Amino acid sequence: MSQPAPASPAPDSNPSAKTVNGVRLTILSKNLRLVGLQGIAAIQDRVIVPTVDGEVMSISAIGEMNVLTNLLSAQIGVPFGVCPIDSGVVMTVSGFDPVHYLMQVSLDGQYETIADLSDISGFYGAPFGVAAYDGGFIVAGTTDVIAGDGALFQVGSQGEISQLVALKQFGNALDVVVQQGQFITLHEKGDLLRVSPAGEVTAIVNLVEAGLGIPFKLAPQAENLLIVTSTGHIVRVDPSGNPAPIVELFKPIYSTPLGIALWGDDLIVSTDNGYLLRLAIDQGLTRA
Repeated sequence: MSQPAPASPAPDSNPSAKTVNGVRLTILSKNLRLVGLQGIAAIQDRVIVPTVDGEVMSISAIGEMNVLTNLLSAQIGVPFGVCPIDSGVVMTVSGFDPVHYLMQVSLDGQYETIADLSDISGFYGAPFGVAAYDGGFIVAGTTDVIAGDGALFQVGSQGEISQLVALKQFGNALDVVVQQGQFITLHEKGDLLRVSPAGEVTAIVNLVEAGLGIPFKLAPQAENLLIVTSTGHIVRVDPSGNPAPIVELFKPIYSTPLGIALWGDDLIVSTDNGYLLRLAIDQGLTRA
C-alpha cells in the first residue's frame, strides 16, 4: 500500500529556479495558507499539500495548482499529516468539536473515512502524522496536547484502532515514518525515536540538545532521515544517530519549514509563510 519516492520531474521549465548557497531552489507555489504540523506528500508527478482552509491541493512541477477536495467544507475538518499510497494519499484530519479522522483522498478528489480517531485521541488530543504499514497505518499524535502525552496508534486494514505505545516522557509525537520495518517518530522536546512493531522504544538523538531546534516533519532517505526544524534547517541524521544540518533556509524570506517530502533526488519543503519549495541538493550531502 505504501509508495516509493516518485521520479522527479525536470525543474527546468519553471522560470523561478535559482541557485542559493549551492542549492538549486525552485518556488513551486507561494501564498499558501498553511499552519504548523501540516505535512506534504509527493506522489507521481505532483505534490499534495493540505491547507488550514481544509483544502487538499495538488501542485505540479511547474506550479500548476488544483484543489482535489475541501475537507473543511465537507464538515470533516482540517488535514494535517499526509502519506502517499498507491491510489492517492491518507491524511489525519481534525475538526472543531473536537473530532479526528483518518481519511483517504484519491487523486480525482474522492474521499472516504478509514477510521474515527476521536475516542483514542481524547478530548484534548489530536493525530499529527501518519505512515502506511502492513496494510494499515501508524499514526503519531497525542492524547493531551497541553500535557504533551505523545503516543503512537495503529490502524488496521479494517479500520480497527489500538494504541501501540505511550510516549509521554518525550512530549507530543509530531510525525512518524516507517524505515526498515521500524517506526521513526519525532517529538516536541527534540527527540527522534525508533519504535519496534512490538512497542520497544530506542532513542536516536535529541535535536534540541544538538542545537538544531524542534523537529517538525521528517522523510526517510535510504538509511538516513531528513528533518525540518524550527531553526530553519534541513537536518540529515545518519544510521548512527549523528545529526548534520545540510540546508538552512533564509528566514527573512522563507520563514520556518513545516513539511518535507522526497521527489526523486530532490526535496520538497513547505514553509509557514506559504511557500512550497523544491530543493536540488548535492547528493553527497543528503546521502553521506
